[in-house]
Amino acid sequence: MSDIIPYGFDLDSAIDYNERKAQDIGWYGDIPADAISDHPCFVHDAVEGSRPEKERFALEVLAFQKVAFSDSGEHDGKFGQGTWTEMQKRYNNIPDEARYVVWNNIRHLTPPAEVISFEDENGYDLHPAGNFSKRKTDIRLIVIHWGGSTVRGLYKYFNDPDRDLSTHFGIGPDGSFQMLDLRHRAWHAGFVNDYAIGVDICQQPTRDYYDYYVDKGYDIEETLNQTDRGRSEIISLEPQTAAHLRELIPELCRITGVPLKAPRGPDGLSDEGDIWHGTFSEDELDDGVFTGVVGHHHVKSSKWDMACWWESVFGGTELG
Repeated sequence: MSDIIPYGFDLDSAIDYNERKAQDIGWYGDIPADAISDHPCFVHDAVEGSRPEKERFALEVLAFQKVAFSDSGEHDGKFGQGTWTEMQKRYNNIPDEARYVVWNNIRHLTPPAEVISFEDENGYDLHPAGNFSKRKTDIRLIVIHWGGSTVRGLYKYFNDPDRDLSTHFGIGPDGSFQMLDLRHRAWHAGFVNDYAIGVDICQQPTRDYYDYYVDKGYDIEETLNQTDRGRSEIISLEPQTAAHLRELIPELCRITGVPLKAPRGPDGLSDEGDIWHGTFSEDELDDGVFTGVVGHHHVKSSKWDMACWWESVFGGTELG
């Protein structure tokens, strides 16, 4: 690190940014040891340290950025999401081609699941839109929705600072796209958001979309809804999308510790029996009476996602 402050570099702004964002972005106290070895001034405390320590930290960020982003000119000494992502790529020993889920800024490998991260050049990143908040409790629920007609359509709709909606994953024929770090509280299912992961199937179920999806080459058919939730006539879920969802959910349960369990029995609270497609009360979910994997219809009585596709996705698995 050089103590020479380059012309035009706003040191005060970098110090203020790093102090404010240290906890939100997640690098405070978690900078990899190898990164500190290569950039020794990362050892200084950017939040509680003295003014000279904060200066040295910001200048070390600048030095790292000049190495990491040599061609982009993104050198401002501010330890933002992009800088943290690049540091993770360089120092966490996970190959760039690996598939993984990001939780607390840490990459968790998902070998069976085709996950495309928001860090990927072909991914979708909802962090800049800011439609999320801080979690106040542990994750204990995974809520499956349908949203958007395609993953790109879902992303474009949510990637609006005025939308007040977001999700963690969008799933389509090309894979499962993580759009937010799991440590963030996405805005997708109302009162359960604080302890839930949001997963959106990016296909609509109603028959008026049949021609649209056939034109896109989807292998679908018109069929009947075998549950009492929602419309009686639907279209089937595209098989690759179903396969990606079926692979992702067990990996999310493994990583987060959410039980790989679906609502069963006459009230959804049994360990055995048929899948239950009723709606839990707010108290039951807030009190953790049920923890596991649900559809949005299990959370809100006016919803029916994804009751009609549950058996086609999870039949023959632990969730079927």
